[in-house]
Amino acid sequence: MDVIRDLAYPLPAIVIAEMLGVCSEDRDRFKKWSDDFIAYIGTLRALPERAQQAQKSLLEMKHYLDGIITELRHKPAQNLMSALVAVEEKGDKLSEEELMAMCISLLAGGHETTTNLDFSRVIQVAA
Repeated sequence: MDVIRDLAYPLPAIVIAEMLGVCSEDRDRFKKWSDDFIAYIGTLRALPERAQQAQKSLLEMKHYLDGIITELRHKPAQNLMSALVAVEEKGDKLSEEELMAMCISLLAGGHETTTNLDFSRVIQVAA
């Protein structure tokens, strides 16, 4: 087993997708969108091809999340996205743009920190 490839890399996107109410069948799509976004913002050389792919993936993710948000407005669930939608509907200051930014920030932040964790140091400390 490759700990990074088999565990650390997919785990953050899976957990965040679950928190946001993404169907398990759609996790691969969600993971791809996350990878494209991170490939663009996580590099010192922002290549035009990466920018275009990241933009395409962000638009697809936004469209997908818009569908989830619409569904949760009619039928709330027990997940973070429902809680964020509920806050917005109570008149608090969370706008549509802020809701989407929060979801994307959760995805990027959770993905980046766990995926790039230096497991060799964790193993050394544990030993």
